Amino acid sequence: MNGTYSTYVKYAKVVADIGFLSATICCSILIYLTIFKVKRNFGSYTYLLVLFPALGIFFATLEIVLYPNVFHHDASYVFYSTSRPFGLGKDAVTIALGFYGVVYAFTVSMLSVQFLYRYWAIFRSYINESMREKFGIDVAELSGTCLVAYTPDNSVRWWNVFATLNMSFVASVQYTLIIYCAVRMYLGMDAKIQMLSASLRVLHRQFFKTLVLQMVSPTITLFAPALLIIYLPLFNLKIDLPTGIFLCAFTLYPAMDSMIVVYVVKDYRKAVRSTFKDCITPIYSWLTRGEANQKEQRTRSNDIPLS
Repeated sequence: MNGTYSTYVKYAKVVADIGFLSATICCSILIYLTIFKVKRNFGSYTYLLVLFPALGIFFATLEIVLYPNVFHHDASYVFYSTSRPFGLGKDAVTIALGFYGVVYAFTVSMLSVQFLYRYWAIFRSYINESMREKFGIDVAELSGTCLVAYTPDNSVRWWNVFATLNMSFVASVQYTLIIYCAVRMYLGMDAKIQMLSASLRVLHRQFFKTLVLQMVSPTITLFAPALLIIYLPLFNLKIDLPTGIFLCAFTLYPAMDSMIVVYVVKDYRKAVRSTFKDCITPIYSWLTRGEANQKEQRTRSNDIPLS
């Protein structure tokens, strides 16, 4: 791969690897704390607190297995992968890329499910030459799908535009649900939770803050990159962009989401401190015991009479 944009692909892979590592660590910590350390019973919401980071780990794993990429050329884009994991053929990887899109959509849907739960709780050839020039690869050898918004005479390819609108509609439904639940919870939370105990009121407010931050982080890492990718061809700009680098943001989201829960919810902060203390105490005791033994040996040496 000797194309002009090959370096961007390498950078994207590095970021994807970092995202996978951070997502695996942070999400695993959240799952561990939820199952073993947090003492409060969150009811059925516990399943979401475990399922969502588990999905994040799976999504990040799928990212580094396929290393999906996107390239924009004028009024089109191609979503592709040059990887051949487990010896899979081109068609099999193409199907796997479709599954990657399904997992992405499921991740976004799970985010809206969290808001809904809390709300209820409280109430090809066109692009081939450019791909070969920029990346040093042939479109015929790629696993992926290509969308071209216009014909050579600048007529609109309506089926392709409808595909973009369909993706926009699905994302809009999820995002609208998130915004609606967030606004309704903000306006009606105080009145609805007055009947609860003080500790439960604090917990509900903490979860609301968590969900607000969980709305901001996917806006930056999930929605914004996807909208840029699918809408850029409609402007028919005479540009070539290695927009696949924006897909790297997808793998960063699970880690951000897990750390938001740990940072905002007090029970998780207590669990982190408790776990940290459990890990540090044996090390500190071992170091202290070693220092005491050294002092004792020096004392014994000083007590030996000189002949």
